[in-house]
Amino acid sequence: MLRITETERNEQSVTYLIEGKVDPSGLTEIDNVCKQANGIELTPILDLSMLSFVERAAVDGFRALSKHRVLMINCSPFLAEQLKLGECNA
Repeated sequence: MLRITETERNEQSVTYLIEGKVDPSGLTEIDNVCKQANGIELTPILDLSMLSFVERAAVDGFRALSKHRVLMINCSPFLAEQLKLGECNA
């Protein structure tokens, strides 16, 4: 199960806590909240500290998000390596 919770918002960004497992349909949900944030000129920040699993089919989608004004923070070293994001911290 995937849960997306807005945890912080300011004039420049909005942070979402991503909890649970991400499959391709969950990635679509994440993409939608990121597009909504971008639509109101806020940078979406995904806090991945509570993410337990990312299906292989969703990894490429996370990579694509990272290239489109979406920041990812607090991910595990394993996930950072899968996504090729370095440390994955803000």
